[in-house]
Amino acid sequence: MSQEEAEVLEKIAQVIESLPSESLLTKCWTEEQKDEWQKARNTQVDLAECWRAKFIYQQGDPIAEALDKKEIIQHIKNSSTPQIKALSWNSQS
Repeated sequence: MSQEEAEVLEKIAQVIESLPSESLLTKCWTEEQKDEWQKARNTQVDLAECWRAKFIYQQGDPIAEALDKKEIIQHIKNSSTPQIKALSWNSQS
């Protein structure tokens, strides 16, 4: 992988981990909303690390491995859009 490709992949990881935006946090009115924002940010940080592992460091697919080990569970959310998949960390790990 070229240096330029690695830099682009790192920028993608940085965008992933910066979501939700800090400006959204300023719009949170309640502690519950702030807690939800923090949970979402923590999830994005985890996903960014998985991105780096898979695409930059080429260490395999951490999400697939965690699914295989039952460290996280995959489920389908009820949605108007069919087949939207989400991941939830299994608290039993």
